[in-house]
Amino acid sequence: MSWQTVLRARMGHSLPFFTQEIVLLVRPLDENIQMIEILNASTIFNLLLDKGVLIVPTAGPLDVVSKGMICQGEIAVQDDIEKFLQKKVNMSPYIQGAYVAGGAVTFSAINDIVLSDVTFKGGAPIVLKGDIKCSLSVIPALNDKGIPDPSPPTELTVKFVPTQPITVSK
Repeated sequence: MSWQTVLRARMGHSLPFFTQEIVLLVRPLDENIQMIEILNASTIFNLLLDKGVLIVPTAGPLDVVSKGMICQGEIAVQDDIEKFLQKKVNMSPYIQGAYVAGGAVTFSAINDIVLSDVTFKGGAPIVLKGDIKCSLSVIPALNDKGIPDPSPPTELTVKFVPTQPITVSK
């Protein structure tokens, strides 16, 4: 089962706590428990490379267009996140030290989601912030002598924190 699985009836009781501006990523932990990651649709995401720096290190807001959801526009699945990153991280210029010319990175795939702030509602974990780890395709930057970057970036971290955290009673 992939993390793009949508909310099950077990989690349906939590929906009244969310507004239309909230985006949810759903990832199953096992057959009985599903992790919900909460993003605000107006969130600006920080984009961090494992090596070097993006010229424009932010992206947002996230567009959610998936069909067949409980409430269309509120729940993001893997396709939404991948389309967002394909659009926002496509031939994005980067620099690293003396390597400042012609370097670019393009989103390749989501590798992992790292959770960092969790609360619980009705025994189900709700994630308030975390990171999405992604692999990249890279055109290495060149230095002033035309020598390519010998160690270009290979991973992108998308940091997300809701602009208005949700308080959920336990």
